Amino acid sequence: MVAKKRSFPVKVDKNVMQTGELSFRVRMMSAGHKIDKTFDSLAEAQVFRDLGKANAALDVNEERIFIARAKKKESKTFTLSDAIEKYRTDKSENKKGWEKEKSLLNKVARCAQIVKMPLYQIKSEHILELLEWIRTSGNLKSKRFTSEATQRRYFNTIRHIFQIAVDEWKKIEVNPCSAVAKSARPKDGKGRNRRLRGDEYAQILGQLTGQAKIVFILAVETAMRRGEQLNMRWEHLNLKKRSLEIPEKDTKTGESRTISLSLTAVEAFKSLGVVGIKGKIITITPSQLRYAWKQARAAIGAPDLRIHDLRHEATSRLFEKGFGDIEASTMTGHKTMAMLKKYAHLKQSHILEKLDRPIHAK
Repeated sequence: MVAKKRSFPVKVDKNVMQTGELSFRVRMMSAGHKIDKTFDSLAEAQVFRDLGKANAALDVNEERIFIARAKKKESKTFTLSDAIEKYRTDKSENKKGWEKEKSLLNKVARCAQIVKMPLYQIKSEHILELLEWIRTSGNLKSKRFTSEATQRRYFNTIRHIFQIAVDEWKKIEVNPCSAVAKSARPKDGKGRNRRLRGDEYAQILGQLTGQAKIVFILAVETAMRRGEQLNMRWEHLNLKKRSLEIPEKDTKTGESRTISLSLTAVEAFKSLGVVGIKGKIITITPSQLRYAWKQARAAIGAPDLRIHDLRHEATSRLFEKGFGDIEASTMTGHKTMAMLKKYAHLKQSHILEKLDRPIHAK
């Protein structure tokens, strides 16, 4: 009886077809790419299939090719929307002020046409379109425009996301925001130099009550940021040594610092009447503080005065008292002298007073 010849191709194992007496074909997907390779033995085919990588048993260079192809394919499908979500998860939610950035990212994510584009396809002209969309609040017919300061925040955040995509995620090679001409970017705002005028200090002091009043006094006496004040804790305060520690988690720079307290600041703390307990010193909410401040400045006719202006006031007062750069930065927490001096706006009367001082003979 004549043996019946075996017909090919025939499946002999998962992803392995025998196509001849000494021919075994592997067909499978690896890293999103089709692989079709033939071997002389079933053992070789099975090893290749099981490892799932071309270089594991046969060719060192093929794995690099497959990985490069996979990354290229992944990058081609990685959209701006994907980048925003990855940035939100990896970066933004770990920031102290992430709630503000959250609303910013949500608005950018609503710019449907551009956010659906793969990152590698986005060019400077698309960034300009996005900026225009933001400027007009997402409606080209709208008469309400976004302020230059807000536009800068959007642009800087978008640029930061793209830079992370270049440096860390390796999704693109060039940041398209870098190609946007400076003339087309949101204009840099003028630095604020608003200080307390005339008897505004006494007037505001008379309008504020309770903890809002304490915040005002301490802002002028210590140059602390609003967030730093709202996070102050009794266990970090030492009235005998006249010092207050601000932990790194509560500072903008991520570096802890110890503030020396003036006698006025010490008296402000004592007026709270609960020294020695543990927990937060200031228990009013940011919204309660904002409301009290708006009411006070409206009452004295100073609608342009902001809470953050008190940091300018405090920093300027330090220099007027004769503090050096290092001494002042110890109080304010500025990391660079350039930033410190941006906050210092000396009154002309103080400068004139120094100019009129006689020069003493040595």
